[in-house]
Amino acid sequence: MDKCLEIRGASKQYPGGIVAVDGVSLTASCGTVTALLGPNGSGKSTLLAMAAGVLRPSSGVFLVAGLEVWGPRGRDARRLLGYMPQAEPFHPLLTGWENLALHASMRGVRLDRGLVLELAEELGLGREALGRRVGGYSGGMKRKLALIAAVLHQPRVLLLDEPDSGLDPGSRRRLAEVLRRLARSGAAVVFTTHIGWSAAHADQVVFMHRGRVVAEGAPGELVEKYSPWHLVELEAADPEGLRAELERLGGVERVEARDGVLVVAVRGGPDALAAVARAAARHGLRRLSAREPGIEDAFLAATGQPLGEER
Repeated sequence: MDKCLEIRGASKQYPGGIVAVDGVSLTASCGTVTALLGPNGSGKSTLLAMAAGVLRPSSGVFLVAGLEVWGPRGRDARRLLGYMPQAEPFHPLLTGWENLALHASMRGVRLDRGLVLELAEELGLGREALGRRVGGYSGGMKRKLALIAAVLHQPRVLLLDEPDSGLDPGSRRRLAEVLRRLARSGAAVVFTTHIGWSAAHADQVVFMHRGRVVAEGAPGELVEKYSPWHLVELEAADPEGLRAELERLGGVERVEARDGVLVVAVRGGPDALAAVARAAARHGLRRLSAREPGIEDAFLAATGQPLGEER
C-alpha cells in the first residue's frame, strides 16, 4: 500500500520544559484506519494538530502523499488533509446546512448535498437536524457534523481528534462503519481515542504514553503480545487470603484488586482456570467471571497505566 501519511521524529516542547510529544514516528497507509490510543495527556491531540498543519512542531517531518506539511509546498499538502479538532468550529446561530456550506466555501469546493445526506444518515444525525441551529445540538450531534465537515473536499488523509467523544454505543458502531467506508475509498483515516472498543476496530493501533509511541500493530497482534491470558474477576469472603494463594499459584501472571474485586490474569487453558476456581472456593467464593483480554488490557500491560488516566 502507498504511504498517505508519514511522521518522522515529531516532537513538541512548550516553555518550561514541558514535552507533549517526544520523537514520534509512524506511517498510515492509504486505505487503512489507524487509531492513536491513550489517555488524556498522552500527546495524541498535539501530534494530530501538528500533522494537520495547525500547531507548529518543535521538530519532525510530516508528509502527506510525499508533500511536507511544514515545507515549501505546505499549502498543497494541507489541501489533501481533512481535520476534525476536538472543539467543533461551528457558529451556533447557523444551521447545520449553513455551517457546512461555510466550510465548503473555505475549502473552495461546492457543497455536495448528496454526500452530506448520505453521511448524515449513516452516522444517525438525521436529515431534519441539518436544518436546525447548531447551538441546539447535543455534543454527539456536533461530533457527527464535524466529521461531515472534515470530508467535504474528499481528503486523501483524514485526521480526527476524539471523533467518538460523546457518542453512545450505537453511534460508535455507525462511526466505525463510516470510517471503514472512507478508508475503502482510498483515504488514510487516523483518529485519536481513549476508548478501547473504538481502537479495536482499526487496522492499526498505536499505543501513546507520555508523548511517545510505546507499541503499534494490528489490534489482535497487540493483545496477543502484551496480554496473552484470560482475565478472571473474583469476589470472596477472604480476599486477602485468596490473593496470597493465587500469587503462589502456577499459571497466574498477576493479581490486582480493583474496587473490592480481584482481577487475575491467568495464562494457560482450562486446567489453569480450574485451579483458580478451586482456590477461590477455599476462600469463600461469592462471584466468578472470566473473559478474554481486550485492547485495554494490552495497553495496561504495555504501559503500566489504564486508559482512564495519565500521570
